[in-house]
Amino acid sequence: MAKSKDKPKKSLRSRLAFNRVTGVTVAVVAGVAFVIGRLFLFPPTDVVVRTDAVTVFGGAGGERLETAVELMEQNVATVLVLPHGTHPAWPLANALCDGDPGYEVVCPDPDPDTTRGEARLVGGLAAERGWTRVAVVSSTYHLTRSSSLLRRCTDAEIDLVAAGHGVGVTELAGHVLHELAGYVGSWFEREC
Repeated sequence: MAKSKDKPKKSLRSRLAFNRVTGVTVAVVAGVAFVIGRLFLFPPTDVVVRTDAVTVFGGAGGERLETAVELMEQNVATVLVLPHGTHPAWPLANALCDGDPGYEVVCPDPDPDTTRGEARLVGGLAAERGWTRVAVVSSTYHLTRSSSLLRRCTDAEIDLVAAGHGVGVTELAGHVLHELAGYVGSWFEREC
């Protein structure tokens, strides 16, 4: 008889332990999902009224360039910075770099050819030209890391403009993982 009384107690303890582990696991997964969502899917953004320059991070094409050009057409800045603007993969950016759209277009190549290189480039331009405010346009998933790196390279105020995702769910998941790895990696290299 004594053995049969022990079994229900062990079973109850096992269920309680399982419930605790399950509860903690659900809480951790929900927390990670919230953080990833906040950083890469729904980052904080700004409404740009006036800025010294609009810059595109992550390639001068697609939804990023369209959003930047819309801002320029709203006369929020007099300078558009297109890192990689002369790259053959971005024909619309090429046309802006070679043309006269009614505002200054600067099309330098960052060195190194990375998000950190773009941040250094724009930070250098801000210092050189005395800019006090810069608007960063990038894909939504790329905005947090772009702004984090740029803040290390300039004292200028930074306005964040999300240009959307521009990709399907599967590709978006890959971009988010890439951005998460880059964001965590940037914690270990704190300089501009």
